[in-house]
This record gives sequence, C-alpha cells and structure tokens, in this order.
Amino acid sequence: MKNKFILILIAVIVAIILIPIPIKKLFKIKYIYGNINSSISNNKNYLSDYSTEENTVIYYIPHPDDETLSMGIPILNDIKNKKNVQVVLFTEGEDSGAISNINTKIDRYHIIFRKYHVIDRRDMANARVVEFMRASLILGIKPKNIHFENFRSGKLTELECKQTMLKYKKMFPNSACRTTSTFDVNPDHRHLGQALFKLHKEGIIKDAAFFLSPEEWDKTIYGKINNIVTPIDMKKIEEPIKGSNPNLTLAFVDALNSYNLWNPTDADYAVGYNSVKDYFDNVTKCKISMLIPVKDIKVIDEGPIAVPPYRTYLQNTMNTIVKRVLLTIQDISNLWLKIGNIGL
Repeated sequence: MKNKFILILIAVIVAIILIPIPIKKLFKIKYIYGNINSSISNNKNYLSDYSTEENTVIYYIPHPDDETLSMGIPILNDIKNKKNVQVVLFTEGEDSGAISNINTKIDRYHIIFRKYHVIDRRDMANARVVEFMRASLILGIKPKNIHFENFRSGKLTELECKQTMLKYKKMFPNSACRTTSTFDVNPDHRHLGQALFKLHKEGIIKDAAFFLSPEEWDKTIYGKINNIVTPIDMKKIEEPIKGSNPNLTLAFVDALNSYNLWNPTDADYAVGYNSVKDYFDNVTKCKISMLIPVKDIKVIDEGPIAVPPYRTYLQNTMNTIVKRVLLTIQDISNLWLKIGNIGL
C-alpha cells in the first residue's frame, strides 16, 4: 500500500512538471486553428467575393505582419480591382524579440505553482499565425488563398525563396508577384526581394513589384532611397468609392489593430505591437505603402549575413522542464516546512 502511494505521488509530481498549464497547450494545433476558425466566422466582410482564378497576384510574405505593414494597401487595392489575391507566408516569425516584452506583461497565473506562466517561442509563433490569419481575412483574402511554407525565421535563404516562387509559378502561370524589397535590412525580407528580382531578370516572372518595410522608410543599409520610392496613399485607393461601403480605410486600420489584441487567457499576445509598435503607429498614422518599381531594384553582394542567436524549440522545452523541476522542488520544500511548523 505504501509503495503504491509513493508511485502515485511520483506520477503526480512528474505530471505537474511535464504537463504545461493551461491544459489547452496539450492540444496546441487544434486550439490555434479553432481560434482561426473563430476569426473566419467573426470576420467583417468589407469586400464581396468576386475574384476569379484569372488575374492572380501573389504576395510573398516573410513574417506575420509584413502583409499589412508593408503591403496592406496594395492588397486592398488588388482585391478592390477584382484580382485573385494569394498570400504565401514563409515563416512564423518565431525568432522575434517580442517574447521578452510579452513575458514581462503577461498575467496568466499558474494554479499549481502559484507563479506567472510565461510563454515560449512556440506559443509566440502560434499567436503570430493567428494574428496573420485575422489580418489577412480582414483585408479580404479568402481562406483558401492563404498558404504556409514553414521555413525557419531568420534563416530564410534566397534559394528557398526562388524554389518556392517557382512552385507557385507552376500553380498560377500568369501571376503577378509582390514581396518585400532588396533594400530591407532584415535578411528574410531581403532574400525574398532578391529571389523575385532575379526570377524577373531571367524572364520567368514577368510582373514583379517590391515594397519597402516601414523599418526602412527613412534610411536603409544602402543609404537614402527616397528618390526611388513611390508612396501608395490609402486616400487614392478610397476615392473611387468614397462615401460608400465597403470602407477600405477601416479595413486597413482593423487589419493593423488585429496585431494589438491582448488577451493572454485566449493566447492573444499582441505580438505585432510588442515587436514593432513604432512601425504600426507610423503606418496607422500615414496610411501608406512604399512601392519600389522593379526598374529601381538593386541587388548588392552582401557577403555573409550575421543571424541573431536563436534557441531551438528543444532548447526552450528543456529550459521549461528545468524551471518546472526547480519550482516543484521549491513548492515541495515549502510544503514540507509548513507541515513541520504545524507539527511544532
């Protein structure tokens, strides 16, 4: 009987250490897509579904939020003009530095350890995917036109970008292609730009355009480029349907705000705003996207790229387990001291 009790106690302690709280995390993928499905059902329909498989425009997106921050206005304009808009998300942006900001603000309480429960990079990546889906739906992109490639954020290579673009070229032979610019400091942004530019020069992709990240609106690693940037103003897109419904400006602002939803209980961590709040504020204020025509794109031999240190999911998981072991030992010690005090 005593041995049985000890085994049960050990099993309970192991379960406490290894099973994350809340239990929702055990069903992470199901929960994430449940959240996305909820976003689909609650999405405001700013634009009617009138696109066809012809007139396709593909937007290649390096990380969640780039589709709205850098390309939100042209996406809205293409949908308004009855284009078949497809978006391809290359990475989940799991290397974002926003995780530290989120974990200092989070208010989820661990009911077992009486500690605040922090998130790991997998949690943050899932939250970013949900933010991306919400924004895409608000912009008017059909769920079936949203594609995921799952490359590693911060490590995206030009070759991976080219191979993926060629894959979608086969799916949509006459498509126009849009992505971030070769002037962007972020290597994932830059490699997408370089891949599309080279495919255009080779004559494989005829219609290509590039959009400058808000990070580079004032300056880039190549110096000032304001003389080659063409601002696309939200007002010009709104003019033909001014005073009527749908309201594209409202759609754009709502898409931006979808990255500022804070509700840790439902795994909404406002990752976009915790990552690059200044960019969101600037784009919300100016309501423009910065187009760089293909004739003005330059590709410079950049040499080796320094990639920020990145901890793998396994490393983060091991760190979480170690923390749980230490917290469990601490709680058992405290409980033992309380029992001892009662005995005294």
